Amino acid sequence: MPAKSRDPVTLAFLERYRILRKGVKKGLKNFITLPNENNVHNLRNAFRRLNAAVAVIPRKVRSDSKDAKKYVERDRQILKLTSQVRDIDIISERLKRCNNNPYGKTLLISLKTKRRDGLKRPLREARKLSKRRVPSLKDRKLDGWIEAEISKLRKGIEDHIQSTLSSDENLDELHSLRKTIRKLRYTLELLPDSKMRKREIAGLAHWQDVLGDILECHIFETYLASLNPTEFSKRSILEARDSRKAKYRELLDRPEHLGQLGIKSQ
Repeated sequence: MPAKSRDPVTLAFLERYRILRKGVKKGLKNFITLPNENNVHNLRNAFRRLNAAVAVIPRKVRSDSKDAKKYVERDRQILKLTSQVRDIDIISERLKRCNNNPYGKTLLISLKTKRRDGLKRPLREARKLSKRRVPSLKDRKLDGWIEAEISKLRKGIEDHIQSTLSSDENLDELHSLRKTIRKLRYTLELLPDSKMRKREIAGLAHWQDVLGDILECHIFETYLASLNPTEFSKRSILEARDSRKAKYRELLDRPEHLGQLGIKSQ
């Protein structure tokens, strides 16, 4: 058996992976016990962080990580199954802000039933997955491999960000950008701490949050547009659209926001 690696990158990665394993186990337990909005959100984040860690494992040692790869395949299924539930939570939270509008209250009742039905399968799959051990990883030198994954993610952002930000209607592209930024953030968190890295992670977190707000507004708009038109839905669509456009301008109007991703303002 090869000697254990002692380079700082590998040591940091293995320690963070150990913490991620605990996070997934806790997330599954909390979700199964009480599948409320917070626990759905936390479980999804725990899965994504674990998946980001598994993604950097080099091909030469993937034979050690077959269990981890299989586990990720199962957790991705739960991520897919809970995506509708997450959308319902986003819509419901925004409806609750509508000053107790009677029509909004009716919509909330309908969404509550839809959410309960939508939880049946993900809960079933989560119970199955909770019976499996979150895989550990053998100690192998990873220095260079994590940096390669980070470089690939950074290049993906640099290649597409200008065209993506050319319009606030590029919603699919904005969603893809947010996913890449999130994965880069979670991958950077696997490395040893440094002041520069903490600043970069904070910048990525800001972008992730603002893009998340933009996409949540779009989810709410899309839902309202699927209903029979009412004064409430028409007004709420306009308000959500205005909010989405304001968040988009927030990213472009302040040069330091672009600087957080290493992009020069135009």
